[in-house]
Amino acid sequence: MEKREADGRHEQRADTAGIRRARDREAREAVLLRSEGRCENPWCLLPELPYRTAAGGSLLEVDHIDDHARGGRDHPSAMIALCPNCHANKTRGAGRAVLRERLRPVARELDAAQDSDAARATGAMPPRSKAVLEQCAALLASLDDADRNRALASLTDRFG
Repeated sequence: MEKREADGRHEQRADTAGIRRARDREAREAVLLRSEGRCENPWCLLPELPYRTAAGGSLLEVDHIDDHARGGRDHPSAMIALCPNCHANKTRGAGRAVLRERLRPVARELDAAQDSDAARATGAMPPRSKAVLEQCAALLASLDDADRNRALASLTDRFG
């Protein structure tokens, strides 16, 4: 390894070509809010761990039940917040196909509970826990002034 480093081979770069499907940032944020900082896999061994960065951001990984790159839907009903271990198992684990099928109805049910027809009809916001509000505050605090102003303007437009 030292010889490879000395020869500069560890600095080699590979060009990649291709176009990646754009992902909806609001859908991702909706899933993270819905999760309230907990892994949404009901079979997770440690769902209550504080999946947070040192700055207070989320360490949860938002995953598309069906691969987004292969046409999976970019909607919270088809996405789930997973801890890094559950995400690795769902993406690369030996039982990934089974886990994907087990998580599919979970994501739909979580989305339906979060955004029920009654809440849509009345315009009522679902209750947010203190943890979610703290997560939002930490996220806003981590942004620079321009991004924070854009985020607050977007929230004001959306929720008046």
